[in-house]
Amino acid sequence: MPLPPLLIFDMDGVLVDVRSSYRAVVIQTVQFYLGDCLGLNLPPGLVTPALVETCKLMGGFNNDWDLTAGLIGYFLAQLPPLAEPPAPLPDLDAILAHLAQIPIPVNAAAHLQAAADRLDSLTGPVRQAGGGLPGLRQVMGARNQHLVFYAGDLTTTNLVLRLFQEIYFGPTLFTHFFAVAPRFRRTAGLVETETPLVSPATLAALARDHRLGIATGRPRAEAAYALHRLGLASFFEVCVTHDDVVAAEAAAAAAGAPARLGKPSPWPLLAASAQLDPGGSLAAAYLGDTPDDMLAAQRARKERSFLAIGISVTGGEALAAHLLAAGADFTVRSVDDLRTGATIVPVGPASWPDDVGREKQTLPPTAPSP
Repeated sequence: MPLPPLLIFDMDGVLVDVRSSYRAVVIQTVQFYLGDCLGLNLPPGLVTPALVETCKLMGGFNNDWDLTAGLIGYFLAQLPPLAEPPAPLPDLDAILAHLAQIPIPVNAAAHLQAAADRLDSLTGPVRQAGGGLPGLRQVMGARNQHLVFYAGDLTTTNLVLRLFQEIYFGPTLFTHFFAVAPRFRRTAGLVETETPLVSPATLAALARDHRLGIATGRPRAEAAYALHRLGLASFFEVCVTHDDVVAAEAAAAAAGAPARLGKPSPWPLLAASAQLDPGGSLAAAYLGDTPDDMLAAQRARKERSFLAIGISVTGGEALAAHLLAAGADFTVRSVDDLRTGATIVPVGPASWPDDVGREKQTLPPTAPSP
């Protein structure tokens, strides 16, 4: 099967194996927040990789910070109403002091385990509610959400983000990127466990006949660090990141048209393709590993021809089935299976999308290419 001229890649689960980094950081952050900060006696193995993947299948959780805050809030919503602070808490010291003095229900562990066991039953309702953190909160309700400190800067009041980034980066990189010493964790950062899921030879072969770009939910600094550390950066002409999405959302809000532009919105894909081909005449493909990725590619078809290619290397046949159900045109096990000259056997619909009659959509201006 011929590939289109523009190939745009997600990073995590497609180019980079993050099962022992981002996925593990979500787990450790949730457990540290509930166990160390709140003092809950957690059942062994409360948060598992399968639980994290369940959230991913709800849609709208392309942002792992949101996913982490969502899981913390989900577990807290299972407990009886807990004390609210009498006034806004100004900093991490005040937040930690408030969390430490909250009385813990004696049967909390049983409630938490029961909640973990039934999370998959919420997949459909959360997806129907729009997915992501807003959808999950709509389904589970607002009980105890005042105890999820996920706002502001990580140096002041964003406890979820602070824990997440300390665990992910480790002390040296955390200090380098945020100019503040770690407070909670001084163990090696899980970022160092990331490994490539694609060979440089494959990317070099693809780059000879295609223009390659990235559209990722990672912040720019994290994307750049991983790509350079793994020797993949030189193959890609553009990289659209979380930072670009935030800038575009701010521009849209300032123009009086606020919008959520992270995946499953097509904005990151269209921003990357516009930088690769400003004229908009070339067809593109997006290679992703989540239902949100496939949905973003489908929505991008209102702007140009876009193929949705599912990559199932980290989840096997079960993940491939989810991607096809979400609208993948076909799936392959890994990017290496797309190497020029290889025989590609698609799983699922293999025909190009029909462009006839599609309407253009107006998008916020794209951020400048790095």
